[in-house]
Amino acid sequence: MSMMNNKNFDERQILARGKGFQIGFLVSLGMIVADLLAEDFLSNDGFIGINVYSRAMLCIWIPILVVSVYFILNDAYEKINETGGKALMGMFVFVGLFEIIVTVVRVASGSIIFVENGVVGDALGQIFTGAAMLGISVVYFVKLALNKKTFGDEE
Repeated sequence: MSMMNNKNFDERQILARGKGFQIGFLVSLGMIVADLLAEDFLSNDGFIGINVYSRAMLCIWIPILVVSVYFILNDAYEKINETGGKALMGMFVFVGLFEIIVTVVRVASGSIIFVENGVVGDALGQIFTGAAMLGISVVYFVKLALNKKTFGDEE
């Protein structure tokens, strides 16, 4: 379905979403290049490497974070007169906090090791995933509060 035929977004939102997806695509390409460089250079020469899972989570969640924040800040995240994002963002808060707390507890208890044999393990990817979810939801709720304050002042 074409975004131009979507009647649920106004023209400004459609343009912002197009720009957001363009930025997300470029960030994804940048993350692929950064991942290749990290794999090639950081794992050699005595630097601490990052395992495949954590690099994959960074490559997935950084573009999602960038695009989501761009959409939220440009009021292009939700359709016109829709506020269904509250439920999703509530889940993001819960899952993000759960992910971070469980990972920190597991690292503290020694059931998983953050750095082993000079390689950062899965904990980095898990913590970043939770932090990205929390970051997106915080931006959403702050923007929602600012919009409510702005529109409340106009009435």
